[in-house]
Amino acid sequence: MMPLREDNHLRPLPVVLKPMADELLSSWLRRHAGYYGVTECALIAWFGLGASTLRALDHRLGLGQVAHLSRVLRCDPTVIIDMTHTTLPIEARPLARQGRGVVVCRSCAARHRGQGAEGAVLKSWMEAWRVTCRHCARPLVEVCGSPADADSHGQTLRDASAFGDLWWREAAAGEGVVEQHLAGQATPLGSPVALMRLLLLPKGHRPGQPFAGFFSGWLLNELVSGFDVAARPTKRRVNQGAIGSIPPQLRVALLAGVALVVANPVAMVDHLRPACRPIYLARFDELAAEAVPWNALSQIDSQNENFGPPLSR
Repeated sequence: MMPLREDNHLRPLPVVLKPMADELLSSWLRRHAGYYGVTECALIAWFGLGASTLRALDHRLGLGQVAHLSRVLRCDPTVIIDMTHTTLPIEARPLARQGRGVVVCRSCAARHRGQGAEGAVLKSWMEAWRVTCRHCARPLVEVCGSPADADSHGQTLRDASAFGDLWWREAAAGEGVVEQHLAGQATPLGSPVALMRLLLLPKGHRPGQPFAGFFSGWLLNELVSGFDVAARPTKRRVNQGAIGSIPPQLRVALLAGVALVVANPVAMVDHLRPACRPIYLARFDELAAEAVPWNALSQIDSQNENFGPPLSR
């Protein structure tokens, strides 16, 4: 290591590995550690990054760290920053996983192996609003054991999810709406992230609804029939405060719900509010104000009177 230092400053690495498209910074750095035969902790100390783990850099990256890395890796600072989630709006940061990823792209994983970058991790694999790979647009695969098992045997979210057959097109559209919003592009919603939280609020008993057989579920079931049944086994992991940890197969339904609301935001919000459990109505109104532009909510939409029963397929 020491020959690479000059006057207590790191010299650029003699060999810099090519980053994969959409690769996470921690993944790229981990591959360098493997190439130079050092541990993750040793690489952090070697580069003088002052971080506890490489993964921490994906979510919090200082200017000094950017300067160190851009120099030693011989690349533009913007390349380093773009490989992280540090530029995400505050509202979306909890949607980027900080631990081990739970999905992979089978096609990209195979491509990485062929290019000598086995084990590379892409940003979209860590983002809870993605059901497809950002690089190749193919459906992601849930990791049930090791990533290698998912790569060779796992079903894609489209095939494995109970909602894949009926709602995949809408899920992909919802993913696109969230992606556009986070990129600063205009969408029909004020905040798709707030809408995702709203859809995971608990629902209550509607007036006139038969009480026999009723059980508490989520507002999303009002739009995507069957969500309550599918989510009940993992109920504690499905709530408006933990979208980042929602099981990947349930993302399909959640993103489909986003697309359905986009079709008519005001009418959909008006339809969902009576189904919300009363104790959560204040939270519903708060999230609705974020999700739908205030001027849209203030309009009197004649279509509201004709809004039909819950959507189902």
